[in-house]
Amino acid sequence: LHTPRLGTLTVPHPRPDADRRLRLVTRDYVTTDPRHGNAHVSEERLLRIETVPADPQEDAHA
Repeated sequence: LHTPRLGTLTVPHPRPDADRRLRLVTRDYVTTDPRHGNAHVSEERLLRIETVPADPQEDAHA
């Protein structure tokens, strides 16, 4: 897993089969700036790692 903000992280999950992919399920905590009222994601939490079908259409019907 690699993102510009976090860099590279090792994902503690076995590699999925070729017809599957990994999905990171997260929760974002949004904070509002009291002075200007702008909202931003102040914290993110990884809830779980799921194995799902590689085809998005197949995933939508599951």
